[in-house]
Amino acid sequence: MHFEKNLLLLLFDIVEFFSPPNNLEVPMALETATYIDDLVATNPTASDNVSEGDDHIRLIKAAVKATFPQGTAVFEDWEIDGGTY
Repeated sequence: MHFEKNLLLLLFDIVEFFSPPNNLEVPMALETATYIDDLVATNPTASDNVSEGDDHIRLIKAAVKATFPQGTAVFEDWEIDGGTY
């Protein structure tokens, strides 16, 4: 519970830090993506309007679900570059 509370406080601090001054509406660089590989790593930019961040979260979730459509199982003991994780 302590970890979740600290994470939530950190997220609130991040949102506050990136909020435009005086509620200035800054257009967000919206993108389109079907799969994870289509996402633009530089979006959203620091100058984008935080109130549109939910659009980016939904886009990321949709891309993950499209990339892993059968993603109902837990990944266990998978190997990358000779190491088991």
